[in-house]
Amino acid sequence: MKESNALLELLGEDLTLKLMEAYGGRRVGVPKEMPEQHELRELLGDSGFALIFQYFGGSEIAVPMARRWRFEVYERRGLRPVQIAKLASCTEAAYYKYRSEKHTKTSQFKFAFE
Repeated sequence: MKESNALLELLGEDLTLKLMEAYGGRRVGVPKEMPEQHELRELLGDSGFALIFQYFGGSEIAVPMARRWRFEVYERRGLRPVQIAKLASCTEAAYYKYRSEKHTKTSQFKFAFE
């Protein structure tokens, strides 16, 4: 999750989500020289692309899926399960499984200290 932490720190939550939604699980090349047009510039805007270019220029970014983090962000934003599954590129069943595991772990944690 190191790459996602670096991206989050660099870009902030909104742009990191955009990047993960578009390229999660894949590598994206960042050119050595600042081009006029680039797919990341179109996605992140000029300022977001400038940050990516400054930090990752001349290399590749392994954009993580970071589904659990994305689930939490989408839940916090009040999205419905069908929307969350679509944005996280997974099935609704996978999302419900995450929620079930999250609830079970939370319940077990609370139970252990009650």
